[in-house]
Amino acid sequence: MPGNGLWHRVFDLLPFLLYNFSMKKYFCFLLIPFLFFASCETKPPVVAEAPQEIRPVPEPPVIAETEYTEPEAPVEEAAFDPGNVSQEVYETTLVDIQQLVLNLNRIIRARDFDTWLLDLSDDYRNWLNSSEFIIDLHERYPAFRETVRSARDYFIRVVVPSRANDHVDDIEFITETQVKAYSEDARGQRVVLYSLENVEGKWKITN
Repeated sequence: MPGNGLWHRVFDLLPFLLYNFSMKKYFCFLLIPFLFFASCETKPPVVAEAPQEIRPVPEPPVIAETEYTEPEAPVEEAAFDPGNVSQEVYETTLVDIQQLVLNLNRIIRARDFDTWLLDLSDDYRNWLNSSEFIIDLHERYPAFRETVRSARDYFIRVVVPSRANDHVDDIEFITETQVKAYSEDARGQRVVLYSLENVEGKWKITN
């Protein structure tokens, strides 16, 4: 019967299965101590991390409240009043300018152009040496178009014939440092002779 043959095969394999089972049992008994000793191996000590220093968070600075104040308005300088010039200052200034003009007369009569320039302010000297001045002069006085082409020409052709004998009769303060010098003509009328400015303690011709 086929069933009987199957049973015969099982009985034939039974010793082999029992043998293998016994070997596995012995193997298990040998494996247990090995696993035990493996689990008991020394592990590296765990080094405890040093506690980190906890720094306090700085508090934001306290900004003190200040009261708002309106900015002060700039102090305006009082307008210059010529009436406040003392008589002493007026007379001293008049003498200084009279002496300046007398000296200028001698320079002009000597036709000393370079020395004449020293008594002019920097701005006036630069204006006389500019092409704009020559153009303006030609437009106002066409007769000078052929004879006046430079500041030296202006000095020789215009200043020398007309300004060599000037005299100052009166002065008028425009500011504390600016003055107009006047000369009286034959009819007693005042004519503006020069405009002057005090530059570092010395009076200079500005026009």
